[in-house]
Amino acid sequence: MLIKTTNREVWEAHDAMAVLVTRGWKSGKIALAIGKTFRRMREKREEIDEARTLLLADHAARADDGGFAKEANGEIRLKTPVEFGKEWRTMLLEACELEIFPIKAAEVEKAKVQLTAYQYEILVNLGALEDGTKEKDEEAKLKKE
Repeated sequence: MLIKTTNREVWEAHDAMAVLVTRGWKSGKIALAIGKTFRRMREKREEIDEARTLLLADHAARADDGGFAKEANGEIRLKTPVEFGKEWRTMLLEACELEIFPIKAAEVEKAKVQLTAYQYEILVNLGALEDGTKEKDEEAKLKKE
C-alpha cells in the first residue's frame, strides 16, 4: 500500500520499526511484511539523512581537518543554528510517499513485543500497524488516498 506521509513521520517511525524488525517472528508472512516495510522506510530515511548532511554542510562549523567541528558532548557545532533549525523543520514537513505492508497490532501484542506508547502511536498513525479500531483504520485509509 502506497501512503502519503511526511519526512518527519518516516524519520520517527524508522526507530520504532527497527524494534519490530529485530524480533524473531513465527509467521513468515508477518516477518516478510515487517521486513519489506522496514527496507522501504530505511531507504527513505537514508534519503532524508543525506539531505540533512547537505544541510549540515551549509550550517556546521568546520574543524581544522575539514570535518564538522564538534561540541564537548559530541554534537556537531553549528555556526547558524537558528537557520539550520528552520530549514531542518521545513524539510521534515515535506510530503513524501512510502510503500508499507501493514500488519495487525494484535500480532505484535501476541508476540509480546515491547513497544513504547510513542512507538505504537507513530506506527499506527503511519498505517504500518493496524490497531483494529475503526477510527485509526479510517485515518490510515485516508492517508493512502
